[in-house]
Amino acid sequence: SGFASGDMLSAGYSIMQYFLYSYLSGVELSSIIKESEQHRNALAKTGHTTAINAVDITLQTIMNLREDSLEPCRLKGTYFDRDKSMEIIKILNDRTNMFLIYFNEMVLLYLFERYEKAMEKIALAERYQDGVTGTFYIPLLKFYKALILTANYKTLPAAKKKLAIAEIKHSIRSLQKLTKTSPENYSNKLYLLLAEQERILG
Repeated sequence: SGFASGDMLSAGYSIMQYFLYSYLSGVELSSIIKESEQHRNALAKTGHTTAINAVDITLQTIMNLREDSLEPCRLKGTYFDRDKSMEIIKILNDRTNMFLIYFNEMVLLYLFERYEKAMEKIALAERYQDGVTGTFYIPLLKFYKALILTANYKTLPAAKKKLAIAEIKHSIRSLQKLTKTSPENYSNKLYLLLAEQERILG
C-alpha cells in the first residue's frame, strides 16, 4: 500500500478514489459516512490536499442529500464549507476540486428540482472537466447535463431547443456505447434519459 511504501501521495489518491467511486456507484449513503470516519484521519496524514478536499466535498454532498436543510444545494456544513475553501482551491489551481464543487452543486440543484439554477452550473463544471479526465465523472457530466436540458426544455427558446435536443441525442448515443461494455454502470442512466426524451418530444 501507499502507507507501507511511504508513498503518501498514492495513499491519499487511493483513499480519495475509493470514497468518490463508492458514492458514484450507489453505495448506501449512511455506510459511506460511517466508513469515512475510519479513514479520514489516515487521509489527513497523507497531506494530499486535493484528495482531502475531494473526499470532504463528496461527504458534504452526501450530508446535503441525507439531512434537512434550508440550503440543501449549498456545500456548507460538517465536512466542507465552500465559502471558506473556494478561494484557496482557486489559488492552488486545483481543477479537480473546482470541477467537483460545480458538478456536485449542479447535481444537487437538479435533484432538488431547481432546474434553472442547475443550468447555470453546467458551463462551470465543463470549464474544469480536464481535472477529472479519464474518470467516471466525464460520462456523468454528460448524463446530468442532458437531464437538466430535458427538465428546462419547455422554457427554452426555439433555437436553444434544437441545440438541447442535439445534446440530448449525443448523450444517448454515448450512453448506448458505454452500456455495451458496462451495462451495470450505464444501462439505468440510458433508460432514464430515453424516457425523458420521450416525455419532452412525445
